[in-house]
Amino acid sequence: MGKACSKPTMNKYARRIAIAGVQCAALLLGGCGGDGRIDVSGQVTFDGKPIDQGTIDFVPADGQGPTAGGLIQGGRYSVRVAPGKKRVEIQGYREVGRGRVVEFDPDSPVVPITEPFVPAQYNAASTLTFDAQRSTETADFALRP
Repeated sequence: MGKACSKPTMNKYARRIAIAGVQCAALLLGGCGGDGRIDVSGQVTFDGKPIDQGTIDFVPADGQGPTAGGLIQGGRYSVRVAPGKKRVEIQGYREVGRGRVVEFDPDSPVVPITEPFVPAQYNAASTLTFDAQRSTETADFALRP
């Protein structure tokens, strides 16, 4: 009876060690950028001035794979993208006033009212491109009216 109890105990510990080894390997690979994505960051200006608030999207040029996007704040952005050629779409917004979330409710919070100001040639009809190839990239975009 003593041998029958000891064998399952050994299997239980061996299994735990094997599972822990697999988990450690997964953590090490994941920590080394195992997803293959590339950190891309940079500055975005329009007519020589930083875009204070907006968005930037990296769309696969061939239409295959995920789109990656992020916020532009104070003229800067940082995004993780899959490698390859991308079409870049940039939106910029400027504050044109302030208003209530619910117009006729005096207790409704007051928020900024914004409007887009970047021409379609940089967003919906963008011809901007970027080829993500290294582990970390810098891509600055100087847009003109």
